[in-house]
Amino acid sequence: MADLINSIPKIVVSRTLKSVDWNNTTLIQSNISNEIKRLKEEGGKDMYVFGSANLSEILMDENLFDEYRIGISLVILGNGNPLFKKDFKSYVLNLSSANVLKYGGLF
Repeated sequence: MADLINSIPKIVVSRTLKSVDWNNTTLIQSNISNEIKRLKEEGGKDMYVFGSANLSEILMDENLFDEYRIGISLVILGNGNPLFKKDFKSYVLNLSSANVLKYGGLF
């Protein structure tokens, strides 16, 4: 798995990092929506967002998601930043599939 992750292109969006050292990694520090639009227009492989409600909110506000694949993991304690906030602009989404994982959770 590490060889695969190291070999594929990655995009890191950060307001605090000044550089990234990971192989095949591009850093976006500002103009996030414009940079993602530019990358989408260049074509190529699919892009995925892993674990960032803040970044997802920016991309949702600009309608930059073509597809939502949301994994739900049940958590008993703690809290976090919700993906869909109370003032979220609603969209009509169509469920294409749902899979219950063997040890709980939904994908």
